[in-house]
Parts: sequence; C-alpha cells; structure tokens
Amino acid sequence: MRAQCRELRLDAAKACKKDVACYQKLLSDKDGAKAEKAAQMLSRLGQPGVDALAGAINVPDPNVRMIVIVSLAQAHKGSPALRDALSKQIELDEGKPMLKKAGIVDEERVLLASLGHT
Repeated sequence: MRAQCRELRLDAAKACKKDVACYQKLLSDKDGAKAEKAAQMLSRLGQPGVDALAGAINVPDPNVRMIVIVSLAQAHKGSPALRDALSKQIELDEGKPMLKKAGIVDEERVLLASLGHT
C-alpha cells in the first residue's frame, strides 16, 4: 500500500513538474496520495502555489485538507488573501463537528495566528 502511494506521488510530480495549474487540478483528485503531493508541491512554487493552496483550504477530504494547512504553514506566506480565505474557512468549519474533532479547526487557527507574525 505504501509503495503504491509512493508511486502515485511520484507520478503526480513527474506529470506536473512546476505547473501550478496541474497541481491545483490534482488537489481535488479522488486519490488522496496525489492530492497530498499536489499540496506539498504547491507550497514550494512561490506565491502562485500559495494562492492555489489558499483556494483549496476547503477541500472536502479531511486528510488532504490537513496537508493543505500544513503546506500553507510551511510556505508561510502571509498574504491578505490567504488570511481572508482562512478566516472564512474557520467560520464555516466551526459548525462541522467532524472537522473540530479531527483538530482541523485548531490547525486552521494556529496557521492564521502564525500568519499574523510574518
């Protein structure tokens, strides 16, 4: 299983290289391994990648959403658009018990707080 996920991640990186739009499309892929790799790669592609990640802060898969949040924290770009998108998403996620239980809302709050110190 792990080897298969590794292969999927490698395939995603080979297919997209440094293409932000390609990775952005993969963020909504039904295969979580590809979506996770896309989030990780977008964090390394500068402001266009960060903007794509900020737009994906609401992906439905909780595992992928956590990777998006962590990738945004790693990119640590405190743009106003990112802070706004994150604030709006926190408001939406507050009413979703599953996301609160999984700690996603807390992670979003931590990221938002860290963006205030860039």
